[in-house]
Amino acid sequence: MLSAFAFYILQRAIINQGLLSPKLLETMQKQGMKGTLSVLLYVACIPLAYVHVAISISILAGTVIWWMIPNTEIEKELTRE
Repeated sequence: MLSAFAFYILQRAIINQGLLSPKLLETMQKQGMKGTLSVLLYVACIPLAYVHVAISISILAGTVIWWMIPNTEIEKELTRE
C-alpha cells in the first residue's frame, strides 16, 4: 500500500512540473486515476479480510494483474517526442 502511495506522489510531481505534451499529460492523468483506485482497493481489502479472506485476496490479485498489463499509450507518446 505504501508503494502505491509513493507512486501516486511521484506521478503528481511529474504532472505538476508542466513539461509534458498535452497527450502525454492526459495519459498520465488516466494512469493517476488507476493509481488512486488501486489505493482505494488496497484499503478496502483490510476490512474485507475480516468478512472473508477470499474476497480480500481476489481483490489484491485483480489489482496486481491490472498493474501488470502495460499501458501502451505512454510508450507511444514517448517515442513520438
